Amino acid sequence: MIFTMLLLLGSVRAGGTQAVPMEKPSVFDSLNQKATQAHDEASTRALFVEIQGNTLGAPIPKSMLKRLVRAQRDFQDGKRAPITEETLAQAINGLGRKLNPEIYSGTNALQIHLLRVHCMRDTKVLLASPDGPQPDGATDNRLSPAGAVYIGFLLLRQKLGNPAWFGDPDAQNKIWMEFQASHSSTAQTKYQYRVSVQAEPPEETKLRLMLMDLTHEKSTTAKAFQQFLDALAF
Repeated sequence: MIFTMLLLLGSVRAGGTQAVPMEKPSVFDSLNQKATQAHDEASTRALFVEIQGNTLGAPIPKSMLKRLVRAQRDFQDGKRAPITEETLAQAINGLGRKLNPEIYSGTNALQIHLLRVHCMRDTKVLLASPDGPQPDGATDNRLSPAGAVYIGFLLLRQKLGNPAWFGDPDAQNKIWMEFQASHSSTAQTKYQYRVSVQAEPPEETKLRLMLMDLTHEKSTTAKAFQQFLDALAF
């Protein structure tokens, strides 16, 4: 199931797009359950299959899945350091520019952090810091490999397929934080989903077709994703 999340940025910038609050989809229940149960190779593989299905919407090569599982298992065994938001931003930038340099406008650690904090309302187990909440209740900049892949692929999907996310990340971060500040007294903001009678945006169509080629190990798309894993030292 692929969902195009407008989140806060989209609801502010996509003035011509209608959006309606939705109750928490069951996809988060399944994702949380798999994140909680991922303690061996089989359950960790199931977690990554769930992640790719709900971010990329396309099967990933077996070799790539093997690398992801090994990275997460090594992390859980104390053999691998967490992934920082800065490192993830650099890796996602490399991947985005390889996939579609005409559309991809870049991201940064702050944008990843803002999206992560927002998504933690529904995927706290997956996106939590390795050492848990900080003394002041904030989230530090470190993620597990699984958490990094989830938030990285989710953001990549928006930056390549959702026009509301195209453009300078610094400007987008400013809009996001101003919106948060002006709504600080309201209840928790729910996810907002695109509701439109218009056809799929051409950028999303191009990305979807590109991702269909991901299963072919020697394809340009697959090679770009393998290089993304290289950048994360998986």
